[in-house]
Amino acid sequence: MGMFRCNDGKCIPSLAVCNYQKDCENGEDEMQSC
Repeated sequence: MGMFRCNDGKCIPSLAVCNYQKDCENGEDEMQSC
């Protein structure tokens, strides 16, 4: 499973990107080209 690094350095699972929940502090995991 891949990881996505938030701008604040936090890492979340790639499956958490574009899942309609802001897992990163700034919500940048939902601002990608979903």
